[in-house]
Amino acid sequence: MKRSRWPAPILVLLCCGVVARSGTGPAAPAAAERIKIQEARLPQIEAVATREREQVQQWYQSRRAALAWEIARPEAARIRSSQRALWVQYADMYFNRPYEPPYFNIGFNPSLQTALLGEAMVEEYLTHEMADLLVDRDFEQKLVQLVEERREVGIPSTTDRTDNGIALSSLLRARAQELLNIVRQVRAQLDVGLAQLENQRKARLDAIMEWEKDLKGQVRGILEYLRQTESRPARFGVVESVGYCPTSGYYCTIEGVDRVLGVGDRVGSVRILKIDPEKVEFAKDGTTWAQTLGAPPQPFWET
Repeated sequence: MKRSRWPAPILVLLCCGVVARSGTGPAAPAAAERIKIQEARLPQIEAVATREREQVQQWYQSRRAALAWEIARPEAARIRSSQRALWVQYADMYFNRPYEPPYFNIGFNPSLQTALLGEAMVEEYLTHEMADLLVDRDFEQKLVQLVEERREVGIPSTTDRTDNGIALSSLLRARAQELLNIVRQVRAQLDVGLAQLENQRKARLDAIMEWEKDLKGQVRGILEYLRQTESRPARFGVVESVGYCPTSGYYCTIEGVDRVLGVGDRVGSVRILKIDPEKVEFAKDGTTWAQTLGAPPQPFWET
């Protein structure tokens, strides 16, 4: 039978989604019952795979937001506090958002410790707001407009004939260019980080798809085997299939035993010593032997 690489959550489903038998011939369920059990696993596998994909998407969205903050915050903290305050206020006015200067009421005659705490709160607020602006594409576009002098009416431009107007325009353009350089540096770092994150997301989704495909193939192989043997009595002890879990190693299924078995597991007095892709080694009462996939069972399985 085909071997597959089972993900841990799906393997748990495969192990727990059936009734665990002791493994003796008379106690094993009929072929029809075992076929029904295997058929029920296919939609269960799909449900688990869907749940795994949803968890990957949740991880991706959370990590994406955290990545933007991790890159933008240090850059925001390097900008002078006075400049941060001005740009935050400007952005609030530009985006037509209510602006309230960062102020914390510390009461009359505050202690030095209280005053320092209030200052720290203001710094944290401005850093947070500035970090958001550094990754805001609308704000980036506004900076480009300022640098290129495509500004709304009311802000002086270099075409104004007053010295004061020209000076104000030049100062605004220079500061906007400085901030735009920082924004573009943050954007470049963020693009690299997001590309790596997207690759990780795709790798996880591809792995889930591979696991789902392989496990379904394993179940379908067992179903085919069971349907072929439905007309004859079960050959208790035949190695039906071998599967592989990256976290736990090889597993196998034994005809007449309706559960997945690993190294060290017992079926009655028979213990599994080793599982390879094409054979399984057993031990009973001091005797050891090996059986290949589909080979007739050794007489040691007889009760």
